[in-house]
Amino acid sequence: MIDPQALILIQVICIITGTAGLAWGLMAYPLKIAPKASAFYALANFCVVTGIILVTFRGEYSNIVVWNGADLIVLTGFYLLRLATQKLFKLQVTIKTDVVLLAISFVAGLFFPPLESSNYALGIIFSLSAITAFSLLSLDLFHCARKVTSYFGAIFLIFPIASLTCVFIYRAGHLLLNEEGIAPFISVTTHAALPMLWFYMLLALLVNCSMIGCAITYLIFKVRKLADTDPLTELYNRRATLRLINSYTVKHPQDEYGLLLLDLDFFKLINDEFGHDAGDKALLTTADVLKANLAKKDIACRFGGEEFLVFLPNKSQSQTEYFATKLIENLRLAEVKYNSHVFNLTASCGVCHVAVPTTIEQALKQADIAMYRAKASGRNCLCFAKDNHNANISSPLAASSKVD
Repeated sequence: MIDPQALILIQVICIITGTAGLAWGLMAYPLKIAPKASAFYALANFCVVTGIILVTFRGEYSNIVVWNGADLIVLTGFYLLRLATQKLFKLQVTIKTDVVLLAISFVAGLFFPPLESSNYALGIIFSLSAITAFSLLSLDLFHCARKVTSYFGAIFLIFPIASLTCVFIYRAGHLLLNEEGIAPFISVTTHAALPMLWFYMLLALLVNCSMIGCAITYLIFKVRKLADTDPLTELYNRRATLRLINSYTVKHPQDEYGLLLLDLDFFKLINDEFGHDAGDKALLTTADVLKANLAKKDIACRFGGEEFLVFLPNKSQSQTEYFATKLIENLRLAEVKYNSHVFNLTASCGVCHVAVPTTIEQALKQADIAMYRAKASGRNCLCFAKDNHNANISSPLAASSKVD
């Protein structure tokens, strides 16, 4: 018989989890908020509800469905939480690995008959499988959260999941090491299991709150990314780049850095002869070349039209010149393939190396002047800004470079 108080807590857990499943279902459709991830979060909650309901029938039925099947369904819900998180943050999915882990736990449970006497062994198998599922989910979640929030923010998001991992470690430890006093850990339908059920109820709520927090965090990150990146090339846009450069120069006023301003040669002819789709392809090829040549701390952006800006922090003059020369050469060697047409790109590049504290507006002005000299010199080349050379010449680019 199920203890009446335990039954009430199990019903509350089912209500919380089922309601969360419905909420995730609404987010998947009709709201279409991260629909794939939300659908898997909903399915995970419904799996847990179904498994818990089956567990309550163990006292009445001794068959594989309410014993091994219930554990398998609940564990499937745990792994679906991981799959949903991978979908949300666009990680490589690990379905094959997760299915293998589920199969191992299910096969291990088949070695024990679906009877009360197997509660001890099945409890250990279930706990070890849950530890694996929540540990992997915690690692995935922390890795993803660190990309979109701070270290402490990531810790906060994974806290409920890590807590569940610790609960099942504690449960497995008691089952393995303490043969006495294990009643609260071998069944959730007894009076002795009430403290554990209260804890499960709290964690069921916190886990879904954590998942909602992840979804909100990811959506904020996505909105921020859309605001800071060029939609075609997925490089930073002008506003975001100038903000990042200003932030760097404020924090490291004594550091040297390089600034490259590139303008694709004869870009209008590409659009006129092949069409704007070919022009977009040329821009994408240029962005790919930039991404392939940049170091981790370097910044590249589409500065406007066919112009690109590259910021090289903490680079000497020789390093800046070497990078600029290599970049122009690699761009010249890159082929743009559009329909049946294949053509090459060249660019005129202005290079400014900053060795003393100066404003980004002044550095951009020097790079802009150098870039126009490169165009005047026949294009497909680079020119270096001279210290204080033509400092009073006005430049449309520099005039519009301030961050609002």
